[in-house]
Amino acid sequence: MLFSVIVPVYKVEPYLRGCVDSILAQAFPDFELILVDDGSPDGCPGICDAYAAQDRRVQVLHKPNGGLVSARQAGIQRARGEFVVNVDGDDALAPGMLKRAAALIRQEDPDVVSFAITYTGAGPDVTQSEPLPEGLYGRARKERELYPLLLMAPDMRHMFWYLCGKAIRRSLLFPCQMAVDPRISLGEDVACLMPVYQRAERVCLSGEAGYRCLVRPGSDSRAFRLVQFEQMLLVLQSLEKLDFGPGWQEQVDRYSSFLCFVMMDSVPAFGPGRFPDAAFDYLKRPELQTRLRRARFSGVTPKTRLAYWLMRRGWYRAAGALLHVCRRLKGRG
Repeated sequence: MLFSVIVPVYKVEPYLRGCVDSILAQAFPDFELILVDDGSPDGCPGICDAYAAQDRRVQVLHKPNGGLVSARQAGIQRARGEFVVNVDGDDALAPGMLKRAAALIRQEDPDVVSFAITYTGAGPDVTQSEPLPEGLYGRARKERELYPLLLMAPDMRHMFWYLCGKAIRRSLLFPCQMAVDPRISLGEDVACLMPVYQRAERVCLSGEAGYRCLVRPGSDSRAFRLVQFEQMLLVLQSLEKLDFGPGWQEQVDRYSSFLCFVMMDSVPAFGPGRFPDAAFDYLKRPELQTRLRRARFSGVTPKTRLAYWLMRRGWYRAAGALLHVCRRLKGRG
C-alpha cells in the first residue's frame, strides 16, 4: 500500500463529511483512510463509523481525548502505507493530490513531497507555494537552499510548518511523530517536521495545490490559551537540540519571537483583564526574553518592526496595544 491518510477527528462535525469525501474521491486507489476519533463529543464518532461501514478503505480508531499529537500518534501506529498523508478534519485534499504524489514518488524517489496549499473560508481562495522553486532537493541542495528557510529567515520567509499538505515516508515520519510531546498544541507540527527534514535524503517540492485548508476564526489553532506559553517552551527545547548548521540558533530566535508576536496578536481585545497578567510573566522568562532580544529581522512591515522593538525592551503592554489598534483599523478587533 502506498498511502495511509490519517485524519484526527475532534469537534469538526460540520466539516468532516467534506473532508472524508475529498479523500475517498481521489483518483488513486492504493490508499487507506484512518479516522482517529479523539473522544469527540459531537456526532463525529457516528459519522466515522458510518463511513467505515460503507467503504472498506476506511478504518476508525476511537480513543479518549488526548489532543492532536496523540491522535496522530495513534493513527501512524495503525498505518500500513509506505507514505503518510496527514489531513485535519476540517480541511480537504485537492482533487488528484494522491495521484500526483504517487507520480512524483515514482519519478524522484523522495522522502517528502510538499504541495502548495489553498486557503479557503476567509474571502477569495488564496493558494500559496513553498518559498523555493519546485523540484527535487537532494541532501546537498537541501542543506544549501532549504535549511536557511526551515524556521524563519530574517525577512520572515519560511518553509511551510505544516505536516498537512505533504506525503512523508512512514519509516522516516514514525520516530519523529512518536517523539513529539502529546501535551503540545502550539508548534506541534514544527516539533515533528524539523527532525523529518534533518533525516530526509530527498525532498520534492510541488507548485501544484494539493491541500485545501479551511480558515475559520474559532479553530483550535487560532484560540489563545495561556498554557500555550508553556507548550512553546517545550517546542523550543526540542528545536535547540537539533543542529542544522550555521544560522540555526538565529532561526530559533526568530521563530520563538514570532510565536510570542502571534499569541499576543491573537487575543480578541487587548486591554486590562483581557490579556492575562500571567502571560507577561511568561514573556519575561529568560528562555524567551533572551531570544526576543537576539532576534533580528529585515524587510518587515513598520508595524511588525515596531512591535518587536517594543517587545525586545520588555514593553509588552505597549506592543499589545499597538497590535490591538492595528486589528481595529483592519476591522478584526
